[in-house]
Amino acid sequence: MLKYSNLSNLNNVNAVETRDHFKNGASLKSQMSRGITSCLLLFIVFFSSCGNGEWEPVFSSEIMDIISFNPEGGTVNVKIERDIAFTVETVPEWITAEKTGNTGKQIFHLTASKNELNEKRAGYVTCKGESSKESIIITIPVIQDKKEVNL
Repeated sequence: MLKYSNLSNLNNVNAVETRDHFKNGASLKSQMSRGITSCLLLFIVFFSSCGNGEWEPVFSSEIMDIISFNPEGGTVNVKIERDIAFTVETVPEWITAEKTGNTGKQIFHLTASKNELNEKRAGYVTCKGESSKESIIITIPVIQDKKEVNL
């Protein structure tokens, strides 16, 4: 096995000697160049997320299953189990949202008012949770059937 203790000797390395050491036949110099470039890219990507020595929080977004309400309205409980506290950010005007619990097990009580319209209605309830390490947005699609018309 060849050992190189001085980088200046790389120019004198015979490509035939190094083919035995690298599967693709590339020279030691090109392999080291790729390795250094890869390390620099990892360094840049790793530290580019830092600002003033602090880590930027990780952002994630999740979409839950659709919640369907009948035309008369009603309440559905949505459970979120996470180590951070969530708050309701957006809610359609025909829904009210109340939260019980704090970090860990949190239950959002979503209550839809009676649908007096002759059409379905739909919207999204958005909940946001933040900590120093992460920021999470949870989107809950909601729909409500139209009122039934008796003829």
